[in-house]
Amino acid sequence: MAQPVGPSRAPRAGAPWAALAALGLAIMLSLVAVFVSIPTSSVSVRIASGPVTEAQVRAVWGGELKAYERTELLVCGSENPRPCVDPPRGRVAVIVDGRYSWARVAKGWLDVPHNEEKYEPNGNDMVLNAFQTSERAGQLAGSAALAARAAVDAQAQALGRSPVLWAVLVLASLVAALVLWRRHAARAERRRELWHTLAVGSRHLATVNLDLEATALNEAALRDLKVGGQGPKNLRGALLRLAGRVREKSLELTRREDELYPQLPRALPTAGDLSAEQAGAFRRAAERLDGTDDAVQDGLALLSGGASALDAWDRAARPVIDAPDRLEALAGESAGTARALAPIVERLDALRAKALALRPGTRAETGAEGDAQAHPAAAATSLAALGTLAGEASTLLDEALAPLATLLATDPASAREAARDKSWSQDEAPLLSALARGEDAPALSIGGVEAFVQARTAELDTPAGRVQHELASLAAREGLRRRGSRFGCVSLLVPLLALAGIIWGTQAVISAVGERGRVHPVSFADLPQGEGWPTLAQAQSDAGEVRAFIPWRISVAVLPADPAQDIVRETTPSKYDSGRRFELLASRDRGQAVRTAIASRPDLVDPATGDLFPDVLLIVVRDVGQGEYRDLGLAWGPTPAPRLSGEYLTGSSESVSVERPRFIPYGAVYYLKQDLAGALGKPAWTESASVRFGLGALVVLAVSGLALLVLWLIGRRRPERVSRRENDDALEATRARLGGLFTAEDEALLSATAAEARNGDPELEDRRVRVRAQLLALRRLEELASRPRGERAGRPHAADVARASTFVEALREREDELASRARSLLA
Repeated sequence: MAQPVGPSRAPRAGAPWAALAALGLAIMLSLVAVFVSIPTSSVSVRIASGPVTEAQVRAVWGGELKAYERTELLVCGSENPRPCVDPPRGRVAVIVDGRYSWARVAKGWLDVPHNEEKYEPNGNDMVLNAFQTSERAGQLAGSAALAARAAVDAQAQALGRSPVLWAVLVLASLVAALVLWRRHAARAERRRELWHTLAVGSRHLATVNLDLEATALNEAALRDLKVGGQGPKNLRGALLRLAGRVREKSLELTRREDELYPQLPRALPTAGDLSAEQAGAFRRAAERLDGTDDAVQDGLALLSGGASALDAWDRAARPVIDAPDRLEALAGESAGTARALAPIVERLDALRAKALALRPGTRAETGAEGDAQAHPAAAATSLAALGTLAGEASTLLDEALAPLATLLATDPASAREAARDKSWSQDEAPLLSALARGEDAPALSIGGVEAFVQARTAELDTPAGRVQHELASLAAREGLRRRGSRFGCVSLLVPLLALAGIIWGTQAVISAVGERGRVHPVSFADLPQGEGWPTLAQAQSDAGEVRAFIPWRISVAVLPADPAQDIVRETTPSKYDSGRRFELLASRDRGQAVRTAIASRPDLVDPATGDLFPDVLLIVVRDVGQGEYRDLGLAWGPTPAPRLSGEYLTGSSESVSVERPRFIPYGAVYYLKQDLAGALGKPAWTESASVRFGLGALVVLAVSGLALLVLWLIGRRRPERVSRRENDDALEATRARLGGLFTAEDEALLSATAAEARNGDPELEDRRVRVRAQLLALRRLEELASRPRGERAGRPHAADVARASTFVEALREREDELASRARSLLA
């Protein structure tokens, strides 16, 4: 099928490469975040000296310990600590066996973000705290193993592995992708709108170009028309000038059309891209030219006084005649606007009566067949008077825009500008406009006012538009001011309280998840037999309410007094005990005493690790006489690292005072309640500050987005719509039917018969008219296809497609009828 000037389909938008690149960056960052968050290296173990073996260390870990960096655990004994004194980067050096117990790493290796003012531990502190806590609990292999585990925890908290950092980077990339995609979509929509604007102008230009032959005939008829008097001569001269302008501007606009289509914006912006002003100027010029072409035809009909003179006059006078009724209908149900428009409607009604009195009639109606100059003179006079009435009607419509602007919540100046702009495409009297103003904009017309009111009403049919409409009146603004002063603080506090509630609820949920495993009861395995000691039943009653992550088995180890260490510092007797207070033990002495107590209970020692079983809690006391005991602290087996934050357990220190036997089990239960039960075994991620912050931020964003979506759905009133795909399919089907009629030879035939058409050959003239109708139908279908995506889903578009389909179907039936007639003649 031969294609007219301009593309038959919308230009391709191209892929949003920048948005896809940003999205790819977000995906890559997500993969990198996942990769750096997965430990891929195994911690190696080297035993330089000491009582610990590699098998015992790995038994504490339960196999291999994965790390994020190459890490080595070096274990030294107190008899040869030199290899562990100055460890290089990537090595955790521990000295076990009590006398010089220590854990060290290279300074600056484990660079964990922390706040020194709040005494938050850095990476080195995390390793040392984990080691010292385990070492005070009597562990040897466990202290070395947990120091290495603390180093891995510190690696996980490095800035490069912070989930908040990666979340911010990924979110920034996604936001950039969204912004770039929106820019691409806006650019594609702008490109389609520009193309639609050009397509509308091309349709008007095609109409003019297809009518150039008729325009030339009209110009020749005007030159041959005999008129007398200055008025008819002036009118004929004006129409001849308009006809000449049509020929000149059609060629100019055709060349301009060929230049504009290649300037449609592509994927990347350039300096030579088509602007909305250029496309709009082309469309307006084509519309004016089409109107000017119609004006020449109507002017000739009025001057000649033929059968079409009445139709031409009615078209010129319609805006003045219909203005009162159409303006009155614009007031709608607003009584105030109707009262304001009533005087203007009355004056327009008077202008209508004058316009109806100016109707000239045909030569036959006026009896001027014998006088060749009488009718042109009457037509010129009445047309000039009609132009004066149209100018007065335009002035009245300008006055009517003030109450309409108030009704539609806009200012009168903007309303006048918009209505005059709409008058370009709603010019219902092109003859009067062409004669009065030539290339200037037409006067304000009732069609322009109606188009402005419809467009403004569509704008107000949105949530934002309804609010704007509500605030248009002084009463509404005053009521809003009073309500705002009364409830302003409440409206500010409610979102803040909701945000705080969401954050608090998120933290509570995370804490609840962390506490889910705290369900195991605590029991006493055995207690010493002797005076003052409670029975197992009595001790179990105190521990029955405790729930921990580990099913602790509590036992007591009693050591004999050591006069060299149990030195009484002072004595303050009371009715409860002797009041003796002892000197603090040196760390190596206390550690040795705890390990002695553990060695005295081989049934509680795990042979795989050499330390206590993970579920054993051993109370270590010394019998200092007088039925009293000195508490040396608690010992337990190696357990998983309690927290990623480095806040390891710091209890299990000895007491400097004496205790009665019946209170010793209760002290252990109390300690379980306060620390051990709520720490050991809790999921590490529930205690990570960065993870809690990240999850809280995600929940806040999700809830906020969901709330905004709900509010948008509630406030959005969907207009009556139909399926865009159905409209597009119907349009494609119509184009296919038209393609069966419009062949490649039709345009050539149209050009070839242009010169011969003057001879009046009925067959060629009929063929020319049919091809012209097919070209106009094709232009109309291209214009419908160029409409924006959202507009193609509306019922007005569906109605336009249906009308175009009906027109094409009529053309097809006409061609079928001619083909059937030809077959009958040939038969």
